[in-house]
Amino acid sequence: GATPGDWRTAGFTGNRQDAAAAVRALADRPDVRAEATGVIGHSEGALHAMALGARTDVRAVVLLAGFANLGEEAFRWQGRSVVAGMPAPVRALRRPLAAVGSRLLGRVKRTRTDVARVAGNKVNARWLREMLVHDTRDDLAAVGAAVLAVTGDKDLQVDPGDLAEIARLVPGGAQIHRSPDLTHVLRRDPGRPSLNSCRRLLREPVDAGLLDLVAGWLARHLATDTREQPAEGHLASS
Repeated sequence: GATPGDWRTAGFTGNRQDAAAAVRALADRPDVRAEATGVIGHSEGALHAMALGARTDVRAVVLLAGFANLGEEAFRWQGRSVVAGMPAPVRALRRPLAAVGSRLLGRVKRTRTDVARVAGNKVNARWLREMLVHDTRDDLAAVGAAVLAVTGDKDLQVDPGDLAEIARLVPGGAQIHRSPDLTHVLRRDPGRPSLNSCRRLLREPVDAGLLDLVAGWLARHLATDTREQPAEGHLASS
């Protein structure tokens, strides 16, 4: 929160470059085993973790709520999913709402500035433009590290069905988990999934089972010798 600047001016590509710089800085430290570096990414961070797995010498990649698609298609899926989780009167308007969403995306695509007003609201236009044309499948097909991918079956923002595509695209395969009741904010909710639940869920800790899964998987894949006890690895998160 102390960092100056306007987050709306940041682009998707710039965020990816920052993530790569962080991994390089970590690997250059004398107290870090560069050959045992892993990355964990959630949501947008998962997309940057895919790129790091394809372009840097990381040994393990954890994708939490990452998609395997063109950015624009992922946005459209998200819109349909969010509407499906709304009350029945709103769901009945899904077609006109989809048309409104398409018009807004069209306005974003026509912008040329970092920040723009769309439908009266200031939006991070550069980030959106770059995100819409980014296809994560290209990075997934080039990943050379071990991959763990986890998406909750109650994630309204990322299609959990993409897990199978992630496993298919990664050259060495991926360990995938479609976690029951897990939401996009990495908390479980036994109720009907809805964006209205996010504020309540964020007051709770991240799901303990997910943390155990990720920690155990990383310990195994970052160990210097898998025949020995898991060694301490080093992580960069985005």
